[in-house]
Parts: sequence; structure tokens; C-alpha cells
Amino acid sequence: MSHITGSGCMLSGIIGGFIGSNEDKLLATIAGALSISIAGEIAAEYIKNNDLGPGSFRTSLIDELYKLNSEIILKRANIEKVEI
Repeated sequence: MSHITGSGCMLSGIIGGFIGSNEDKLLATIAGALSISIAGEIAAEYIKNNDLGPGSFRTSLIDELYKLNSEIILKRANIEKVEI
């Protein structure tokens, strides 16, 4: 995501949306970061497989965020239980 402008702003917006809809702010932040990470991985795979550039990546990232659901997150998430 370092090749496109605004990805940090996208992350902030996604996390803000998750925080606004969840009382557990830490969980919301983790879920927001995980969501954009998974969407970014899927978008990067699409861009690489179709020999596209960074402008297409931004659009694909937004599309993948839109299409993201719990099934995709559970399938692709690489997380471990953390005791706090």
C-alpha cells in the first residue's frame, strides 16, 4: 500500500467506522486493521495476476473492502489469541 496516496487515510476511516459501531475500541481497531489488510492482500493478488498498476490497486482495494464478509475474514485471517 506504500505505492498509493491515501492508504493511511483509508485505514483511519475504516478503523473509525469500526470504533463507531463497537463498544470495545481495541477489538474494533484490530478488526478494522485486519479488514483493510485482507482486502489489500486480495487486491494485490488481483493486480499482480492481471499485470496492473498502482492506480488499479486503489480501485481494487476499495472494491475488495466492499466485498469483504465474515467468511472471507475467517478464511484469510492469520491471527492468534492474545491474553491481555
